[in-house]
Amino acid sequence: FSKVVSCGNECDLNAVDFLEYFGEDPETGIIIGYLEGVKDGGRFYRLARQISREKPIILWKAGATEGGARAAASHTGALAGSSQVWQAVFAQTGIIAAHSAEELLDYLQAFYYLPSPSGRRVAIVSGPGGPAVGAADACIEAGLELASLSQRTKGRIAWVIPPVGTSVDNPVDLGMGSAFMPEWYAEAIAALVEDEGVDMLLIIGGSFNPGFGQIIVQAAKGTTKPVALATPLAGGGPWAENFSPTAGVALYAEGRRAAAALGKLVYYRHF
Repeated sequence: FSKVVSCGNECDLNAVDFLEYFGEDPETGIIIGYLEGVKDGGRFYRLARQISREKPIILWKAGATEGGARAAASHTGALAGSSQVWQAVFAQTGIIAAHSAEELLDYLQAFYYLPSPSGRRVAIVSGPGGPAVGAADACIEAGLELASLSQRTKGRIAWVIPPVGTSVDNPVDLGMGSAFMPEWYAEAIAALVEDEGVDMLLIIGGSFNPGFGQIIVQAAKGTTKPVALATPLAGGGPWAENFSPTAGVALYAEGRRAAAALGKLVYYRHF
């Protein structure tokens, strides 16, 4: 972090003042925040729309429900405002909306570690088939599209994986044997990053090989396409000790969270 501010009841400086400051601060590249309300909606709107063109703003806006608004009023005296108005403000200013601390940090990780995607077409690679289906649903709900893979890409992947219990269509199903053969992931990623019909990758699974995370990182190295890895490794355990998010690869505990984060990258790119 470059700066962290808690402005409380805002008897003097307020969140909009800090937004303006962070927008001009050369040490700040991404702005995140928790907000209950603003005292000058017009100024906030103008600043957010201007700053969003240079720096992503990820905001957890609380007090969206009637009960939440009452809680905000009793907490800091903030006027939370209509949820419909806030949704319109977000859409018109390019602010990335989060609904929890978990989402706030999930989206921050994507914007901090991943490049901007050139489009919304995602390729899913998985060992277990079930999570891949769930991730496909999550990608569509997040505003993404399932990429159509080229015959060359399918052929490269088919050359590596078994012909039974697998699939080279999108989602790519490497089969349960991939838990013991992490190099299958590497070969699939190498093929997909070269496919012009793929804008980003969502990798699901893990391996009994303790070097699984580094294998994924090496396979994705050098690509300009965002790569999100959804794996139990993100939740701790014996294989997670030496693996963390890195440039080009964001790390999530499950596919739905990874899909939502990739969707926010596309949302911001579109803005």
